[in-house]
Amino acid sequence: MFRVAQEAVRNVAEHSAAGTVDVRLAATDTVTLTVADDGIGFDPATLADTPAGGHVGLLLLKDLARTAGGRLEIDASPGRGTRLHLEVPAT
Repeated sequence: MFRVAQEAVRNVAEHSAAGTVDVRLAATDTVTLTVADDGIGFDPATLADTPAGGHVGLLLLKDLARTAGGRLEIDASPGRGTRLHLEVPAT
C-alpha cells in the first residue's frame, strides 16, 4: 500500500498539473487505496504492455499489486484526470 501510494502521489506531483489530489484508504475484508486527481490525465493504453519512454512506474505498481494477491486499476483519459484504485486482501 505504501509503495503504491507513494508512487501515485509522486506521479500526480510530477506529471498531472493537478490542482487537487484525493487519497483514500479503507479496510474491511480487503484493503483499498484510491488516489484521484483533477489533472491533465493520460491514455493508459500507451502503457499497456511496454513502458513509454522508459517510464515503468505504473507497470511496476501493477506487478506489486499482483504479487500481493490484489489488483490495480487505472482510470484515466486526456483532459479528465486520473484515478488509481488498488485492492488487496487484508491479511
